Amino acid sequence: MSATTPRPPTLPAKRTRNLVLLILGIVLLLMALLGGGMFMLFRGFVSAFESMGSFSMEDYQCGKNLDELTLLKEEWVTAHDGKNGDVIPAADLAQMLAESEGKLVCPLDPQKTLTTSYEIGPIGTDPKCKCPTQHEQKREERKKKKD
Repeated sequence: MSATTPRPPTLPAKRTRNLVLLILGIVLLLMALLGGGMFMLFRGFVSAFESMGSFSMEDYQCGKNLDELTLLKEEWVTAHDGKNGDVIPAADLAQMLAESEGKLVCPLDPQKTLTTSYEIGPIGTDPKCKCPTQHEQKREERKKKKD
């Protein structure tokens, strides 16, 4: 006599395939529901901020551009051993901004150029938007629309 334990019979191939497809379908459905829920949650936050009048897509894009300029300044500091107060030379600045030419402009800047949109400033200071009045006007318009 052998000492092997009896094994249950294997499932038919069709039943195994159906079980795999069922599990895959459930996983995909859960992922879709989770993704949709996350999207709706994000959209709800954006709508809440927009309804408060303190947030707009223009403000968001401008803030993203300022963050990008800050990162470019930090890269220059690392590459050139810069110190607080150093001013990035125009040639280096032009080279740094060559990749993002035309993208780093404030959405509310009527001239749509980097020099009229942002003040880069020396190392150790944050870049600043040169269009605060346009941002404020846009917020006031949005408030009036809501009322």
